[in-house]
Amino acid sequence: MKNKGFTLVELMVVIAIMAIVVGVAVNMIQMQDYSDVGRCTRQFNSVLDKLRTEALSKKDRPYLHLFNKNGSIYILATEEKTFNSSMEGKRIANSKIEVTYKTSTGVNGDLGTSGAHITIANKKSTGAFHNADGNIYTEISFENNIASRTIHLVEGTGRHYIK
Repeated sequence: MKNKGFTLVELMVVIAIMAIVVGVAVNMIQMQDYSDVGRCTRQFNSVLDKLRTEALSKKDRPYLHLFNKNGSIYILATEEKTFNSSMEGKRIANSKIEVTYKTSTGVNGDLGTSGAHITIANKKSTGAFHNADGNIYTEISFENNIASRTIHLVEGTGRHYIK
């Protein structure tokens, strides 16, 4: 007579294999979230570099708009000082990534709602950060439930670094 069932050992081996596969999948998802925060931070940092260089070398002052449009975060470098909601930019973050900021006057805020924005500019003479929208930003953070990266902006020099 043939036994058509599974043995306890076979069942335990299958459960162990499934646990390993699930563990690897969860780790991969977390690494993807971690890399998204890093990518957004690097993209924004790169645009800040270009903004400062253009401010020092071009006739017209460039402005950097970081804004929330329909839940995603966009970035746009333009000669337009005033932000308007019809502007189109490059999407750098999805709704999983939260963007927060701090100003030199101690105000904290975020870009969590559609239409929220900040504008950054550099002075043409020194490259120092300029209060394009009435604020001078000292920190801009990109974070999700896995990772957090902050760009620190040095007001007097226009320099910035990731921490």
